[in-house]
Amino acid sequence: MSWRLPARAAFGLLALLAACGKIPPDRYGIDRVRFEGVEAMDEEALRGCLTTSMRPRAGLVLGVEAAGSCGNPPFDAGHTRVDLWAWPWTDWTLFDRIALEQDLRRIERWYEARGHHHAEVVEVRVTPEEAREDDAIDPDAEEPGCERRDDDEGCPVDVTFVIEEGEPTQVTAVRLRGHEELGAELRERLEDALRLREGDRFDEALYDATKDALAEVLAEEGYARAEVEGHVQVHRPRREAQIDLHVDAGPPCVFGEIRVEGAEELPRQPILAAAGLYRGERYSLTEMREARRSVYDLGAFATVAVEPRVPEEGNEVDIVIAVAPAKRHRFGVGVGVQSGILRRSQYENVSVEQWDLHLSARYENRRVFGRLPRLTIEDRPRVVFSDPFPQVNEAPRFGNLIDIELRIPGAIEKRTTLVIGAAHDYGPDNFGGRFFRHDVSTRLLLERFFWRHRIFASVGFRTNVRRLPGERDPSTMPIPPPSGYDLFYLEQVLRLDTRDDPVRPHRGLFLQLAVHEAFPPSSWTYFRVLPDARVYVPLPRRITLAARFALGMYFIRSADENLDPISRAVGPRGLILQGGGPTSNRGYLPGNLGDSETGGARRWEASLELRFPITASFGGVLFADAGDVRRDPDLSDGRQDRFRWDHPQTSVGLGFRYFSFLGPIRLDFAWQVKSLTVFGEDERIRGGDDTEVSFGFFRFPGAWHLSIGESF
Repeated sequence: MSWRLPARAAFGLLALLAACGKIPPDRYGIDRVRFEGVEAMDEEALRGCLTTSMRPRAGLVLGVEAAGSCGNPPFDAGHTRVDLWAWPWTDWTLFDRIALEQDLRRIERWYEARGHHHAEVVEVRVTPEEAREDDAIDPDAEEPGCERRDDDEGCPVDVTFVIEEGEPTQVTAVRLRGHEELGAELRERLEDALRLREGDRFDEALYDATKDALAEVLAEEGYARAEVEGHVQVHRPRREAQIDLHVDAGPPCVFGEIRVEGAEELPRQPILAAAGLYRGERYSLTEMREARRSVYDLGAFATVAVEPRVPEEGNEVDIVIAVAPAKRHRFGVGVGVQSGILRRSQYENVSVEQWDLHLSARYENRRVFGRLPRLTIEDRPRVVFSDPFPQVNEAPRFGNLIDIELRIPGAIEKRTTLVIGAAHDYGPDNFGGRFFRHDVSTRLLLERFFWRHRIFASVGFRTNVRRLPGERDPSTMPIPPPSGYDLFYLEQVLRLDTRDDPVRPHRGLFLQLAVHEAFPPSSWTYFRVLPDARVYVPLPRRITLAARFALGMYFIRSADENLDPISRAVGPRGLILQGGGPTSNRGYLPGNLGDSETGGARRWEASLELRFPITASFGGVLFADAGDVRRDPDLSDGRQDRFRWDHPQTSVGLGFRYFSFLGPIRLDFAWQVKSLTVFGEDERIRGGDDTEVSFGFFRFPGAWHLSIGESF
């Protein structure tokens, strides 16, 4: 997996590092804002409501869930803030006595909205105390009554709010009316949508969220004109709240006129076709969301909004698809890292004992010929290290990757995209060979999503031509040296993805089947099958139990005589089946699982993980991996017809995750369980010794991996 930092972002980062925030010499700058007595509520959510705020600081917010904000839950997640240092380039927030007095009222009103109707701020401490009397400093005074941060700066100030929360108001009754004539299933969904129930702490935000949720349930069933009204009776002395909600579903509605706004010179018909909304169909929020996603997938727009025009009378709801065309020509230059996880295609990632630093020059035309096709050209010169990421044990080598792709939406039907692409990769072999090769590939694919983007299907044709330039030095190559080849194959991919979050899944299912068939004039004729199944089970406190089982199979029917013996047995080197590494069995380095010398034509992998949050940004993982890669020792006919289930090569370990904007940055330590490596005779063809993890005073057989992105 790789990530890139655009050049403008890099220059902006350097400018920030060069800047330094200062306090004006006649003012106080807020250094710290603290709270005392905040126990039932989350001080991080409260902090976001105040004008009196401290200078941004590096630190940790301890808590298993993300902190809420001023008006958005969760408000009682119980975070603890650990401040480390202030960022030197950030501006100081200036202390203001009037703003402080307003914040006192904000705190009490915020607590009232959270159901703490008797909460009050009982004390405010300002250090130094002089700032509470006068928030300005004489800039020329040698002894201003406080300690200046520097000779030409003002003074830092600390503010502490002391709060008595009091007992919260409890919900004693929730009554829903007006839905009696609706269907039983819809009535049940309305009851399930209630965010507040008897015994809960009353909260204004959750009360408003309940009304919105009821309206959304009705709108999803076609009741676009539904109205939800509510009344809350709060008895402050008894700390009790009774909630009455009334729904008026109105008439069942249908879609009316569907029109496009903002498309400028782009044709409207492909946009309407991609949206898939038709006059007279039942009104549905889900269909509108699907329409928005499908229009955005056309690739020509910066923003897409699907907006209903709900009438005061009648049951036809006009729909406006409001689009803003993206910039037609886009140029980008950046730097990036490929962290040892190679993306072979949209459906297959493989760990490799290689990583790179690269530049990226990218051009994108989002409206080829003034219409919707999108052209992308990217050139990536690379400095390649033939070691596990991020190690550097050998001198780097240089390579280059250029990729051209044209995506034509609506090519066959309204939501099918035609993909035409070509790539040239020149550089060191990805799979352990210390030799250079030219890889030229092309692709012609049809892609489509179904069932609210949960099912993805792709069919198409690919080619791959590999050549080894110049003289081949056997001392830098596998024995025997690999052959160049020509490959032509059909490809089919079918995927079901119900995960709640593809980057950090907590619940859901992922099933994928990828098949391709090579045919003459290829150097092989074969079938290649890659089934992959993953399941994510939610447990309390955001803990996730994740499991994966995957297979890889080659059924090689024939191979050219001019291929080297290993290639004839295990297939194209660019598509070999191998195991080990951060996306496979983590007790082994990439390519070192099973028959590590050559890869194989049979692979199985199984993983089980218990993922647990440490803070909102950090997490841990306990995992167990097993698997094997096999080729038959007899390479004469290349036939392999069984998996080695008795070679599990089990490893267990511990990992850590930092959830960044790049995705999860993970560090895994895995221990090879020797007693669960092979049952019976060891048939593995090993290309080298197993690795060890050493902490100086302690070592164990296994491997460690630093990478970007979850293992699965």
